[in-house]
Amino acid sequence: MLKIIKDNKIYLLVVLLIWLIAIPIVYWQRFAIYSWFSLLVTTPKYSLSTMENFLEKGDDALEDAVSLEAIEEICEEKEKNKKGSAQAIFSCKSRLHLNYMRQACDRSYSLNRSRPPFDAPNWLEKQEYWSHNQELTQGGLGKSRMILPATINPKEYWKNHIAPTLRALDYYKRALNYSGPNFLAVKKIVEVAEATCRREEAILAYSSHIYKTEDYVLEKLQEEEKLPSDLSILQQKKLIWTEIKGNKLIAKDLSANNYAMSLEKLLFDTNFRRSSPEEANKFFLRLIVFSQSDEGKETKNRFKWGMHLFRIGKYEKAVQQFYASTIFTDDYILQSSERSIKSQKFTAYLMIGESYLELQENKKALAAYYEARRLLWNVDGRTTPLVQESEPQRLEALRKKLSIRLQNPILAEKIANE
Repeated sequence: MLKIIKDNKIYLLVVLLIWLIAIPIVYWQRFAIYSWFSLLVTTPKYSLSTMENFLEKGDDALEDAVSLEAIEEICEEKEKNKKGSAQAIFSCKSRLHLNYMRQACDRSYSLNRSRPPFDAPNWLEKQEYWSHNQELTQGGLGKSRMILPATINPKEYWKNHIAPTLRALDYYKRALNYSGPNFLAVKKIVEVAEATCRREEAILAYSSHIYKTEDYVLEKLQEEEKLPSDLSILQQKKLIWTEIKGNKLIAKDLSANNYAMSLEKLLFDTNFRRSSPEEANKFFLRLIVFSQSDEGKETKNRFKWGMHLFRIGKYEKAVQQFYASTIFTDDYILQSSERSIKSQKFTAYLMIGESYLELQENKKALAAYYEARRLLWNVDGRTTPLVQESEPQRLEALRKKLSIRLQNPILAEKIANE
C-alpha cells in the first residue's frame, strides 16, 4: 500500500490540490448546483400532484406559524358552531394570521415617514385593529360592558412569525413551477407575499401564471397538431390567446377568466408597469385581445394603455390608443349613457392634444384641443359633471401652451389672466 502511494504521490498530490480548490467553490455554489441538478432530474412543467404536494407543505409551514392561542380558540369556536371541518379551521386560522401580518406591514408603510416603523400602537389602535376578538371591539368600542379582550403588539407578532410564514411562501413558489394553468398557487403566493411585506412576489406569481398557461396551451396544440408550422411568433401567440379565450383546451384546469384576471392584477394592482415598462406593453396587448368582447372594457383598457405609453415617452403609439378609445359602435352608444361616452372621449382628446404637443405637431394638438373643448361643454352641465376637477384646468393649460407655440403671446397672456 505504501509502495503504491509512493509510486503515485504526484497524482495523489494533484488530486488533493484539485479537491482543496474545488471544495470551497462547491460549498459556495451548493445551492446553484442543487438547483441545476433538480432541474436536470425533474423539469418544471404542469404536474397537479407535484403542485399539490408543495402546497400541502406550505400549508403545514403556515399552520406552524399560527401559534397564537387566541386565534385557535376563535376559529375552533366559529367552525364548531358551523360544524366546519379541520380544513375550514385551518383556513380560518391562516386567514386571521395573514391578516395580522398584512396589517403590520401596512402600518409600517404608513408610519414610515411620520413615526418609526412598527412603533407600538396607542390604546385605541390596539382595541380597534389588534384585538384578539375584533368582532367585539370594532364598531362597538365603548358600547359593551364586557371585559375587553387582550391585544397583540404588531412588531413582536410579525418578528416572531415571519420565519415560518416565509417558509410557506417558499413552498408556494415551488408549487408555482408545476402549477401550469392552475390558479391556486398564485392565490396563496399573493396572500402570503402581502403578509411578509414582499408585494413584488405578486408580479412573479401573476406573470408566471400567464406564461405557464400559454405554454400549456401551446403544448396541447402541438399534441393535437393544430399549430401550423408557417406562423410568425405574433400569429402563434394570437392563436394561443384565442384558444385560451375559447376555454376549450384548459376547461378542466382553469377558467379563462383567471388568465384575464392575472393580466388585470399584474398591470393595475402591482408595480409592474413602472418596473418593466417595455414588457408591460406585451401584456397590454394580451389584455386588449381578451377584452374585445366587451366594448366598454376594451376602450377603457386602450385608454389605460395609451396613458402608459404617454408616461414612457412613446407619444405616437399613445395617440393611436387614445384615438381607439374614442371609437364606439352605434349599438353600444344606444345602450350606454351619452354623457359617460362624451366624458371618456373628452379625456382621450385632452391626452391626444398633450401627446401632439410633445411631438411638436401644434396644429394637430390645436384640433384635439377644440374637440376636447366642444365635448367639455356637452359633458359638464354644471349639475353632475363627469370629468375630474383638474381636467378643465389641464385643458386651459394646453390652450396656453398652444398659444405660445403658435406665436400668439397676446392670447396666451389673456388666458393666463383669466
